[in-house]
Formats: sequence, C-alpha cells, structure tokens
Amino acid sequence: MRSRKILVVDDDPIVLESCRRILESEGFLVVCVPSANDAFDNLEMGHFDLMITDIKMPRQDGFYLLGKVKEKWPVDRVLELPVLVMTGYPTHETLRELKKSGVRQFIPKPFTPDELLAAVHKAMKRRQTNEKNESPGD
Repeated sequence: MRSRKILVVDDDPIVLESCRRILESEGFLVVCVPSANDAFDNLEMGHFDLMITDIKMPRQDGFYLLGKVKEKWPVDRVLELPVLVMTGYPTHETLRELKKSGVRQFIPKPFTPDELLAAVHKAMKRRQTNEKNESPGD
C-alpha cells in the first residue's frame, strides 16, 4: 500500500514544520509550502490525498486557493481532494464562507498533534467512504 501524500499550506514556518513532524511520524508523505501560489503549482504537478491549508495568508489566502482549484479542475477532481482548513480565526463569517466553498472540515489553531491527526484521519476516512460509494458495479 502506498503512503498517503498530504500538501500543507501555511505562511508560518513553525506551523509547517510542526505539521510535517506530526504527519511524517504517522507515515504520511508531506509537502509543505508557504503560499497559495506554491500550493497550486504543486497540485498541478502531482496527486495529493489531502490538502491542509490555512485561510489567513498574505497576498492570496486559503479562499483564493480553494477558488483556483475549483476553477482549474472539473468537479470530480475537487471532490477527490479532501481539504482540511486550519484557522486561528474561526468566526461565524469564516465558517460560513468555508461551507459555501465546499469545505466540510476545519481545525482551529492552535491544535495539538492528536487533534491534527484525528482531523486528518477523519478526512481520509471520508474520502475512502466516497470512493467506495462511487466505485463501478455498485
């Protein structure tokens, strides 16, 4: 079985390094990038099983990134890529915008390693459930 590949997007190098350590300790392959544009470039070059992104970032934020992904790829590609949003600002407005953009999972900052891993496993499980439900011959 291949390792699951996760793209982590955050402008804070401490958050990126923390996520990398936590996720790699669980056997995930992790690519960390500091911006929405870097994330988009990585998504164009390869397949990821999950994207974890911050919302509040300089220049282009997480909403910009989510919009670019939906604009670039057909709906099926977007559905294939579960997204977990990290935010230090879980306001009602932010949560409403996340729902409108199709994001079903978020994790408030700061979070513990256990909270991050639980959220990641939940997102991966949701993806596996969707894949089983959409498999041919059902």
